[in-house]
Amino acid sequence: MTALNFSDVKNRVIDDACLCMLEGGSMRPAFRDGDLLLMKKVPPASLKPGNVIVFDSPGFQKTLIHRIIGFREAGSERLVLTQGDRSGRPDEPVCQQFIKGRVSARLINGNFRHCRRYQELFRLFSSRVSRSCRRFVKNLLVQLAQIISPVLPIRVRTRFRGLRI
Repeated sequence: MTALNFSDVKNRVIDDACLCMLEGGSMRPAFRDGDLLLMKKVPPASLKPGNVIVFDSPGFQKTLIHRIIGFREAGSERLVLTQGDRSGRPDEPVCQQFIKGRVSARLINGNFRHCRRYQELFRLFSSRVSRSCRRFVKNLLVQLAQIISPVLPIRVRTRFRGLRI
């Protein structure tokens, strides 16, 4: 097995794919600073929320790797809304012409691991979904407590009422 220098690997093109090194911590916990990511060129129509993309940001004057959180129509153009996993607010909307590709895998211990798991976790724990799930579970527990409370013995019932959800 031959070792590769980071200068050899940083933006090495393989067919329609490219290895990129992540710099910074805006994509933690999914990706860490220094991770090698495999970027593939894809048609912009195939992108969906949860995908991690590589794009040129006019606002930052550099190339960024962030996750798609949605889309917005501006006239006849479809803008992509992105945000780093650790960032507190979204980036400026990105025109599709600035998108270089989608991150499809991460290099770990010499093997590529596909990013599907991270995209599924994003969909599951995105803020709106997570909030609505917590609200649903809380309402379900309150209704369950109202149904079960009269049936429980007095000693258990007093402990149950003091329980904070």
